[in-house]
Amino acid sequence: MDQTQSFGPILILLVLIVSFLYMHFTNGSGLTRIYIGGARFVLAAILILLPSLNVDLPDWFKAGFGATKIQLGLDLQGGTHLLMAVKLDEAVKTQLRRRADDLKKELKDNKIDFQDIAVDDSGNLIVKLKSSADRTPFLDLAQKSYPD
Repeated sequence: MDQTQSFGPILILLVLIVSFLYMHFTNGSGLTRIYIGGARFVLAAILILLPSLNVDLPDWFKAGFGATKIQLGLDLQGGTHLLMAVKLDEAVKTQLRRRADDLKKELKDNKIDFQDIAVDDSGNLIVKLKSSADRTPFLDLAQKSYPD
């Protein structure tokens, strides 16, 4: 595929640069410079993007500015489809394991002796304490640390 750069867009950009520099160094009115610069910028953008529209252009325009359309990427052409899903059972089990690890740390920090902390198949967190005397401190800790 042979693509050559047309001179039209380059000429437009050079004219824009020269006109901005001229307006800057001649100390024209600020508001006038903004209006004229904005109008030139919009005109240049229209001339450069015109081949991308679905309109018939005259041959002289195609020769000077090129007839190449902007190539859209696959995402802008509508050619991608992304499907994301959460494995809910695994996410719940992972969260329960994290909660069990956090609870183990809290129990150790508060010097409450426990025998085991496990997660059963129904999703319950089972805590086995070594002594029934640790029940009240455990419930207080659970209420304070995990109100949900």
